[in-house]
This record gives sequence, C-alpha cells and structure tokens, in this order.
Amino acid sequence: MLEHKTFSRFEEWFLYKDQQFVAEAWVAETLVDEPVAGVIYNGLRKQAPGTTSKTTNPFERRFITVNRAQIEFLLRRARGMHKALTSGKIAIYPEPSLSVCRMCSFKDPCDMLLKGDDYQEYLDLMYTKRKDRYE
Repeated sequence: MLEHKTFSRFEEWFLYKDQQFVAEAWVAETLVDEPVAGVIYNGLRKQAPGTTSKTTNPFERRFITVNRAQIEFLLRRARGMHKALTSGKIAIYPEPSLSVCRMCSFKDPCDMLLKGDDYQEYLDLMYTKRKDRYE
C-alpha cells in the first residue's frame, strides 16, 4: 500500500496510531486475498508560496507495519461504533486524533493496545491505579 499526504508539522508517533492506514491495509487484504505487511507513507510538508525551509526536510517517508491484531482491533471498534450509532443512544467511544493524543499521558499503552501487545502488564508496571472515587 502507498499513501500520499501533506502535513504542516510532521509527528511520526501519530502515524502508528492512525487507523486510516490499518483500514487501508485491511481493504487491500480483502481485495487481493493476501496478507499486506503495511503502508508506505509519503508525506510532503505544506509551505507558504515563495518560502522554502532550509532546516526541515520537505519530504518524509516511513513504512508503517500493520499486523493482524491491529486489523482485528479496527474491526471490533468499527462494529462497536456501528452498534452505538444504530442503537438510537448517544455513546462516547475513543477516537485517536492529533489534538487529543498529543497531550495524553497514555501514549505508550495506547500504542501497545492498538498493536495487540500486552498493554495491561505495561499499565500495571508503569502506572498506579487510583481507588474508585465513589467507594
């Protein structure tokens, strides 16, 4: 898979959270009936007309791996959203986005969850669980 995008500010960490790449890999696998290893991301920096930056690279290329656990997570999430949207009730569900994820202190366990890794062990080791506020 090959994805071309433009960006104002390159934030590589978010490429691995972007569910669009996982969805593209899933669609490709479904269409060709073969596993897809991932997505090649080509990013072109947006610049104002007549300006060029000598300090930043105008082009970024990364290979984003996509595994079966990520695809299964995406499909579970999509089914959950479909169920919530068709139930007639308003529901809140997690939505990774640059504006939210940039300030989140759970980036690492979130990445692990999306990749199908053991995020619970990481949470147990790196975070302290608060007591329930309503006990």
